[in-house]
Amino acid sequence: MKRLVFCVLILSLFALPREAAAVPIEYHIAFGLTANGPSDYLGVSGARFDLWTTLDPALSSPPPNESSRGRTSFWSAQAGTRLVISGSAGHDGTYGGDGWQIGVGNDTSIGDYVVLHEFYSMVGGHRLNFGPITARLPTTITNPSPTDPLLPFAFENADVLQWAFSWADSVGGRSRYTPNIMWGTGRPVGVPEPSSLLLVGLGIAGLVARARRRRHSQQLN
Repeated sequence: MKRLVFCVLILSLFALPREAAAVPIEYHIAFGLTANGPSDYLGVSGARFDLWTTLDPALSSPPPNESSRGRTSFWSAQAGTRLVISGSAGHDGTYGGDGWQIGVGNDTSIGDYVVLHEFYSMVGGHRLNFGPITARLPTTITNPSPTDPLLPFAFENADVLQWAFSWADSVGGRSRYTPNIMWGTGRPVGVPEPSSLLLVGLGIAGLVARARRRRHSQQLN
Protein backbone atom coordinates (compact mmCIF):
# COMPACT_ATOMS: atom_id res chain seq x y z
CA MET A 1 0.00 0.00 0.00
CA LYS A 2 2.85 2.36 0.78
CA ARG A 3 4.27 1.72 -2.68
CA LEU A 4 0.91 2.63 -4.25
CA VAL A 5 0.70 5.91 -2.32
CA PHE A 6 4.26 6.72 -3.37
CA CYS A 7 3.41 6.14 -7.07
CA VAL A 8 0.36 8.41 -6.86
CA LEU A 9 2.41 11.19 -5.24
CA ILE A 10 5.10 10.99 -7.91
CA LEU A 11 2.55 11.11 -10.74
CA SER A 12 0.80 14.04 -9.06
CA LEU A 13 4.06 15.97 -9.05
CA PHE A 14 4.30 15.51 -12.82
CA ALA A 15 0.83 17.01 -13.12
CA LEU A 16 1.75 20.21 -11.27
CA PRO A 17 2.29 23.38 -13.38
CA ARG A 18 5.84 23.63 -14.55
CA GLU A 19 8.00 26.56 -15.54
CA ALA A 20 6.77 28.39 -18.62
CA ALA A 21 8.10 26.86 -21.82
CA ALA A 22 7.84 27.90 -25.42
CA VAL A 23 5.30 25.67 -27.17
CA PRO A 24 3.55 25.94 -30.54
CA ILE A 25 0.38 28.03 -30.62
CA GLU A 26 -2.35 27.38 -33.20
CA TYR A 27 -4.42 30.43 -34.11
CA HIS A 28 -7.91 30.17 -35.53
CA ILE A 29 -9.42 33.39 -36.87
CA ALA A 30 -13.01 33.64 -38.13
CA PHE A 31 -13.80 36.71 -40.22
CA GLY A 32 -16.04 38.11 -42.91
CA LEU A 33 -15.66 40.53 -45.81
CA THR A 34 -18.03 43.35 -46.77
CA ALA A 35 -17.73 44.73 -50.30
CA ASN A 36 -16.81 48.40 -50.63
CA GLY A 37 -19.27 49.80 -53.15
CA PRO A 38 -21.72 47.88 -55.34
CA SER A 39 -19.23 45.46 -56.90
CA ASP A 40 -18.58 42.02 -55.45
CA TYR A 41 -17.31 40.26 -58.53
CA LEU A 42 -15.90 37.34 -56.56
CA GLY A 43 -19.13 36.76 -54.68
CA VAL A 44 -17.54 36.43 -51.24
CA SER A 45 -19.12 39.40 -49.49
CA GLY A 46 -20.99 38.07 -46.47
CA ALA A 47 -19.26 34.68 -46.60
CA ARG A 48 -17.50 33.23 -43.60
CA PHE A 49 -13.73 32.75 -43.64
CA ASP A 50 -11.90 30.49 -41.19
CA LEU A 51 -8.14 30.68 -41.07
CA TRP A 52 -5.85 28.30 -39.16
CA THR A 53 -2.12 28.80 -38.75
CA THR A 54 0.50 27.75 -36.20
CA LEU A 55 3.56 29.53 -34.86
CA ASP A 56 6.26 27.24 -33.51
CA PRO A 57 8.95 29.02 -31.48
CA ALA A 58 11.19 25.96 -31.76
CA LEU A 59 11.98 27.00 -35.34
CA SER A 60 15.15 28.95 -35.94
CA SER A 61 14.48 32.65 -35.60
CA PRO A 62 15.11 34.60 -38.81
CA PRO A 63 16.80 38.00 -38.68
CA PRO A 64 14.30 40.58 -37.41
CA ASN A 65 13.06 43.53 -39.42
CA GLU A 66 14.21 46.57 -37.46
CA SER A 67 12.24 49.81 -37.25
CA SER A 68 12.04 52.82 -34.98
CA ARG A 69 9.07 51.25 -33.20
CA GLY A 70 10.44 47.75 -32.64
CA ARG A 71 11.35 44.46 -34.31
CA THR A 72 9.48 41.71 -36.14
CA SER A 73 10.61 38.25 -37.26
CA PHE A 74 8.68 36.24 -39.85
CA TRP A 75 8.44 32.48 -40.44
CA SER A 76 6.97 30.82 -43.53
CA ALA A 77 3.52 29.40 -42.87
CA GLN A 78 3.72 25.87 -41.56
CA ALA A 79 1.96 22.72 -42.71
CA GLY A 80 -1.70 22.85 -41.77
CA THR A 81 -2.14 26.55 -42.55
CA ARG A 82 -5.40 26.78 -44.47
CA LEU A 83 -8.30 29.06 -45.33
CA VAL A 84 -11.86 27.71 -45.44
CA ILE A 85 -14.64 29.69 -47.16
CA SER A 86 -18.29 28.91 -46.51
CA GLY A 87 -21.50 30.67 -47.53
CA SER A 88 -20.09 32.29 -50.68
CA ALA A 89 -21.58 32.46 -54.16
CA GLY A 90 -19.84 29.40 -55.57
CA HIS A 91 -16.40 29.50 -53.95
CA ASP A 92 -16.87 27.41 -50.83
CA GLY A 93 -13.93 25.16 -50.04
CA THR A 94 -10.49 24.88 -48.48
CA TYR A 95 -7.67 26.99 -49.88
CA GLY A 96 -3.92 27.11 -49.56
CA GLY A 97 -2.08 30.27 -50.37
CA ASP A 98 1.13 32.03 -51.21
CA GLY A 99 3.17 34.62 -49.41
CA TRP A 100 1.79 33.25 -46.14
CA GLN A 101 4.05 34.33 -43.30
CA ILE A 102 3.43 34.47 -39.58
CA GLY A 103 5.56 36.56 -37.30
CA VAL A 104 6.14 37.70 -33.76
CA GLY A 105 7.30 41.13 -32.73
CA ASN A 106 7.43 43.86 -30.18
CA ASP A 107 6.31 47.45 -30.69
CA THR A 108 6.83 50.49 -28.50
CA SER A 109 3.16 51.49 -28.83
CA ILE A 110 1.22 48.19 -28.77
CA GLY A 111 3.62 45.83 -27.00
CA ASP A 112 4.20 42.26 -28.15
CA TYR A 113 2.12 40.75 -30.93
CA VAL A 114 1.67 37.90 -33.40
CA VAL A 115 0.97 38.84 -37.01
CA LEU A 116 -0.11 36.93 -40.09
CA HIS A 117 1.65 38.98 -42.70
CA GLU A 118 0.22 39.90 -46.10
CA PHE A 119 -0.88 36.73 -47.92
CA TYR A 120 -3.24 35.67 -50.67
CA SER A 121 -5.27 32.77 -52.04
CA MET A 122 -6.51 32.12 -55.56
CA VAL A 123 -10.32 32.24 -55.40
CA GLY A 124 -12.44 31.89 -58.52
CA GLY A 125 -9.36 32.28 -60.69
CA HIS A 126 -8.46 35.61 -59.09
CA ARG A 127 -5.96 36.56 -56.42
CA LEU A 128 -7.67 37.53 -53.17
CA ASN A 129 -5.23 39.53 -51.05
CA PHE A 130 -5.34 39.93 -47.29
CA GLY A 131 -3.53 42.60 -45.34
CA PRO A 132 -1.90 41.88 -41.99
CA ILE A 133 -3.98 40.23 -39.27
CA THR A 134 -2.51 41.16 -35.91
CA ALA A 135 -3.10 39.65 -32.48
CA ARG A 136 -1.98 41.96 -29.68
CA LEU A 137 -0.93 39.97 -26.63
CA PRO A 138 -1.36 40.90 -22.96
CA THR A 139 2.03 39.49 -21.99
CA THR A 140 5.64 39.85 -23.03
CA ILE A 141 6.69 36.90 -25.19
CA THR A 142 9.80 38.11 -27.00
CA ASN A 143 13.40 38.36 -25.90
CA PRO A 144 13.74 41.95 -24.70
CA SER A 145 17.43 42.34 -25.56
CA PRO A 146 17.99 43.91 -29.02
CA THR A 147 21.10 41.77 -29.41
CA ASP A 148 19.19 38.47 -28.99
CA PRO A 149 17.15 36.73 -31.71
CA LEU A 150 13.52 37.75 -31.62
CA LEU A 151 12.46 34.30 -30.48
CA PRO A 152 9.39 33.71 -28.29
CA PHE A 153 10.28 32.31 -24.90
CA ALA A 154 7.10 32.06 -22.76
CA PHE A 155 4.84 31.15 -25.61
CA GLU A 156 2.43 28.85 -23.80
CA ASN A 157 0.23 31.92 -23.18
CA ALA A 158 -2.33 31.86 -26.01
CA ASP A 159 -4.45 34.77 -24.80
CA VAL A 160 -5.14 37.59 -27.25
CA LEU A 161 -5.90 41.08 -25.99
CA GLN A 162 -7.07 42.55 -29.30
CA TRP A 163 -7.34 41.52 -32.97
CA ALA A 164 -6.83 43.85 -35.92
CA PHE A 165 -7.35 43.21 -39.66
CA SER A 166 -6.20 45.92 -42.07
CA TRP A 167 -7.63 45.27 -45.54
CA ALA A 168 -8.63 42.78 -48.25
CA ASP A 169 -8.96 43.19 -52.02
CA SER A 170 -8.87 41.49 -55.40
CA VAL A 171 -7.40 43.73 -58.07
CA GLY A 172 -8.06 41.27 -60.91
CA GLY A 173 -11.52 40.56 -59.51
CA ARG A 174 -12.32 44.29 -59.31
CA SER A 175 -13.34 43.93 -55.67
CA ARG A 176 -12.35 45.73 -52.48
CA TYR A 177 -13.52 44.65 -49.06
CA THR A 178 -13.71 45.80 -45.48
CA PRO A 179 -12.75 42.87 -43.26
CA ASN A 180 -14.29 42.24 -39.86
CA ILE A 181 -13.06 39.67 -37.35
CA MET A 182 -15.87 37.67 -35.74
CA TRP A 183 -13.57 36.05 -33.20
CA GLY A 184 -10.15 34.55 -32.87
CA THR A 185 -8.52 32.06 -30.54
CA GLY A 186 -5.09 30.73 -29.76
CA ARG A 187 -4.37 27.39 -28.16
CA PRO A 188 -1.18 25.53 -27.22
CA VAL A 189 -0.73 22.34 -29.24
CA GLY A 190 1.15 19.15 -28.47
CA VAL A 191 1.30 19.66 -24.70
CA PRO A 192 -0.83 17.48 -22.37
CA GLU A 193 -2.96 19.34 -19.85
CA PRO A 194 -1.95 18.81 -16.18
CA SER A 195 -5.41 17.36 -15.48
CA SER A 196 -4.90 14.80 -18.26
CA LEU A 197 -1.55 13.78 -16.81
CA LEU A 198 -3.13 13.35 -13.38
CA LEU A 199 -5.92 11.18 -14.80
CA VAL A 200 -3.36 8.99 -16.53
CA GLY A 201 -1.47 8.71 -13.26
CA LEU A 202 -4.58 7.73 -11.34
CA GLY A 203 -5.41 5.13 -13.98
CA ILE A 204 -1.96 3.57 -13.68
CA ALA A 205 -2.24 3.61 -9.89
CA GLY A 206 -5.61 1.83 -10.16
CA LEU A 207 -4.09 -0.89 -12.33
CA VAL A 208 -1.27 -1.36 -9.83
CA ALA A 209 -3.76 -1.66 -6.95
CA ARG A 210 -5.86 -4.18 -8.89
CA ALA A 211 -2.82 -6.32 -9.64
CA ARG A 212 -1.80 -6.27 -5.97
CA ARG A 213 -5.28 -7.36 -4.89
CA ARG A 214 -5.25 -10.20 -7.43
CA ARG A 215 -1.87 -11.45 -6.20
CA HIS A 216 -3.02 -11.23 -2.59
CA SER A 217 -6.19 -13.21 -3.41
CA GLN A 218 -4.17 -15.90 -5.19
CA GLN A 219 -1.86 -16.25 -2.20
CA LEU A 220 -4.83 -16.78 0.13
CA ASN A 221 -6.23 -19.47 -2.13
